[in-house]
Amino acid sequence: MRLIQYLNEAKEALKDWNNYIKSNKELAAAVKIMNKINKKGYKSYIVGGAVRDIVLGNLKPHDIDIATNMPINELNKIFRTYDIGKSKDFGIVVVKQNGMNFEVAQFRNDTYIKPKYVRKIIK
Repeated sequence: MRLIQYLNEAKEALKDWNNYIKSNKELAAAVKIMNKINKKGYKSYIVGGAVRDIVLGNLKPHDIDIATNMPINELNKIFRTYDIGKSKDFGIVVVKQNGMNFEVAQFRNDTYIKPKYVRKIIK
């Protein structure tokens, strides 16, 4: 019985989520970009401030950014991409979808080295 209840709730939540995406033009355009990336066998996610805004209850996020493992040269093949300054050097391009611009960034790892004085305090 619990499984059936869970599945029904999950189905309802997915329906609510899909309606939410359709109601926000910017989010719907971002999802279109992500679907094209995913159909090519790569991964993509909405990242950054838009995620924070949604989690905090702001249901109309702006400046939606996307992260992917699709190489930039592959992005250039399926989208008309734009470079903002030296952003391609950092693995970022702009993709225009439905008249809106989205920054699409390559997955990356940021590594931070603790300053010597912090390491001494931790020991």
